Amino acid sequence: MKKLKEGQLNNFLILLLLISTIFLFTFSIKNNNNNKYYEYSQKNYKVFTFAIPDTVYFAGQLIDLTNPFIRERVESEIYSIAYFHSQFIKTVKQTERYMPYIEQELKNKAMPSDLKYIAIIESNLMPTTSPAGAKGIWQFMKGTATKYGLEVTDDVDERLNFEKSTIAALSYLHDLYNMFGDWLLTIAAYNAGENYIKNKITQQYTNNFWDLVMNAETARYISRAIATKLIYQSLKTYGFYIPVLELYPPYKYKEIAIDTSIKDLPLFAKQMNVSYYNFKKLNPWLISDKLSNAGNKKYIIRIPVDTVFKITNKLNNDTIKLIERI
Repeated sequence: MKKLKEGQLNNFLILLLLISTIFLFTFSIKNNNNNKYYEYSQKNYKVFTFAIPDTVYFAGQLIDLTNPFIRERVESEIYSIAYFHSQFIKTVKQTERYMPYIEQELKNKAMPSDLKYIAIIESNLMPTTSPAGAKGIWQFMKGTATKYGLEVTDDVDERLNFEKSTIAALSYLHDLYNMFGDWLLTIAAYNAGENYIKNKITQQYTNNFWDLVMNAETARYISRAIATKLIYQSLKTYGFYIPVLELYPPYKYKEIAIDTSIKDLPLFAKQMNVSYYNFKKLNPWLISDKLSNAGNKKYIIRIPVDTVFKITNKLNNDTIKLIERI
């Protein structure tokens, strides 16, 4: 019995020694791999600063970026935008769905094309809702939205209708420009409200935007717009090599006119033989599961078209065309 116990003890010691050897060997390999990883990352990972120009025109106004007080404000926004890679890439991919329409409307109204960047800094081209209750790509508050002809009810919120809200936003900007006669003050007023900007001008004895002390959000707003233009006008300069084929194409749809109520939108989508999710994606302004229309108002509803519609990274040749500017 004693010999058996001694044998068991010997076996246990041998097993323990074997486990310890395996553990030390495994740890040594893992530690070696970790060292290689950190050596590789230290050798290859780099963070760059950018060559900021001395001047830039924004909405027709010359911005002196050699002025340190202005340069630091703009440069700070450049790094905030350029190094938020995930958000930036998602926004760039959305531009093909929205920017052509905005650019055309600005051209039609003879307004500066740089105003298109307001939509990007407001919402990153996503029809979101802010904590303050502003909605849509142009982030309209309800009062301003209704003032400029957008319908906001329990069933309909046209702040989420891209085309209608774009027309309203440009009309609002046009009116603000007539009020201030300066595009920087106009854009600041779009963010903070015209009364706020008027009061700051009166209280601080200047109508130069860069000299005004304002709330943090509005103070950053113009700098962020300028930074957005600089990056979007020269994507590769700021490290973004994005293939044109990766832009999200506009959705395909047909339009139908509706002048009656729809009691059940999911059922309506089913009867139209389309996905309810896709239906709502194309009509985000329909904010409930019904459409009340006692006044027989005509609404234009988009129906997704059931055709081949695919996004692919496959190329027909070896040439990859990159997005140069937006």
